[in-house]
Order: sequence, then structure tokens, then C-alpha cells
Amino acid sequence: MEQDPGLNKMSFRQQIPKSDEIRQLIHERYPELFITQDSGVCVITGRFPVRADEIVVDHYFVEICVLKGFPFEAPLVREIGGRIHRHVDRHVFLCGFLCLFLPLERWKHLPETATILTYLDGPLNDYLFSQTYFEEYGCWPFGERGHGKAGYREYLAEVLGTDDPNVAIRFLECLKGRDPKGHWLCFCGSEKKMRNCHLDKVIALRGKVTAEEIGSAIDILTKD
Repeated sequence: MEQDPGLNKMSFRQQIPKSDEIRQLIHERYPELFITQDSGVCVITGRFPVRADEIVVDHYFVEICVLKGFPFEAPLVREIGGRIHRHVDRHVFLCGFLCLFLPLERWKHLPETATILTYLDGPLNDYLFSQTYFEEYGCWPFGERGHGKAGYREYLAEVLGTDDPNVAIRFLECLKGRDPKGHWLCFCGSEKKMRNCHLDKVIALRGKVTAEEIGSAIDILTKD
């Protein structure tokens, strides 16, 4: 899990989703969710049906704040029925927000074409199904990321093929910098040119992660 999210970190990329547009999208599939507009944020509250192979297996009461930058900014969601403990081991921040995925992996779950149904049917449903599974069996059905710095290091090690934290930070700095050139020496320290080393990794993620997500990851990785 990363640092606590906050409502003050809204992207300027898109307008705040209109409540009537969201209502139209979710009305048939989620009839027990209700939409309001509160201080410029679209808020969805109600009883959420958790599905496995389209069969409803559980319900949770949730409150979802859809932020200005959606889908480049992930919604903030709380479980408000008092069922999921506010503890990092349950992937819940102390403030109550649920940690559905690592921000650097947001683009996998919420691509540029995502709608609110993408979020509800995908990461939110999977997260709540995992919580139900954990209650029953004491383990996570899809595995789990580490908390804070550990989670970021795990993900970047998968991407880069090394768990060197300095390489991970230089990779992130390369992502947010100017377009890399194939003839540059690679950031990883191999002394190879980028085109013969990690250039493909940089190209694959540029434009998918935001400057805010990269900056937050660097801050966490460089903390003592």
C-alpha cells in the first residue's frame, strides 16, 4: 500500500464526471447504488453486489468518490458497513480508503477509455471478492502487493528485472523526463545504449502513468 490518498490531489485532465451520466451507466447493473454531487465530486453510495462468474456471492456497503481526473485519477472508495478492518494487512488505510491497486498500475485497471463500469466491474469487484475470500480462507485469491515502499519495489522489480532501488528511481525519473534517445547510455548502469537495454520498458509506460503517480512513487522510494 502507498501513502494515504486525498481529495486535494485532483488531476486537471478532465472535467468532473456528471452524476446523471454516471447514473445512466450504472442504473441497470447496480440498482442499489445511488449518485449525488457533493462539493464538485460525484459520490456513489449504497449496497454493492460482489460477483464471481456473474453470480452475486456477497454484498458490501460502499461510498465511492469519483474525482475530477477519472480515469487518470482513481476513485476514492470506503467500505462503510464496518465489515473490513482499517488495517494495512487488509489493504485499508487508517482513514478508511481502500487500497485496490498500486498507483503505478492504475493504467492497467483504468485505461484511457475506462468508464465507471470498468472500475466497478473490475478492480472494485475483485478487491471486495478478495476480502470475502480472505474472511473465509485467511488468504488472498489473487496474491497481494507489499505495503508502501515494498509494493513499489516489487512492481518495479517485475518491470525492470532487478530489485536495485537506485535503478528503480532512475527509471521513474526517466519516465517523467524528456523523450529518451536510443543512443543514450541506459539508466540501469549496464553501460549499454538505451536501444539495446531498457528503452522498450520506458516507451511501454510513458503516457500511461501520470506525473503525479511517478512523483508519488519517487517520494515513497526515497523515504528512509
